[in-house]
Amino acid sequence: MDFNHEQQDMLKTLEDFRKKYPNRRRGQWNKFLGSITSKIISAHLQKHLPKNVKIIKLGYVEGFEREIDLLIVDRNAEPAKFTDAFPQERVRVLVEVKTSGLYYKKKEVGQKLSKELKYIHTKTRIPVSYISFYEVRSFIEEIQRSISNNSISAFILHDWDNLRLGEWKLFVNWVLQHA
Repeated sequence: MDFNHEQQDMLKTLEDFRKKYPNRRRGQWNKFLGSITSKIISAHLQKHLPKNVKIIKLGYVEGFEREIDLLIVDRNAEPAKFTDAFPQERVRVLVEVKTSGLYYKKKEVGQKLSKELKYIHTKTRIPVSYISFYEVRSFIEEIQRSISNNSISAFILHDWDNLRLGEWKLFVNWVLQHA
């Protein structure tokens, strides 16, 4: 399967889940759908990763207080006893996953996302990426304008109107570069 077909398959899988569960309560639905979204990304990304790393869903970096959606860690890395926190030196990449983007004002979206990703990177010293299945087209431009650092990246698979072909491949290549 090529990257563009894989990207289309991922989006179709997500849409199938949305149709299967159309009337979920908003708060619980967001968490449920977020879990599905992270698992879709993880399952597809795992196919491209080298054997010396693995993906951890919902974990921590020792010394950093926030939960991260996906961590790419050394294959034999183990969390600290009784925790889901991995040693910083064993974590290669951090990924924040969103189903349908950010809820900020347009003029703030790029700056706020950039600030958040920079905070995570500064505190952990680990490359960090944001990936979203859907985002408003005008937000994408703001996000891309604000993210300009090799250790921080953002990728959006669909702009609500159009599939953004090539984005999945760019994301996978960015992860591989840092893994």
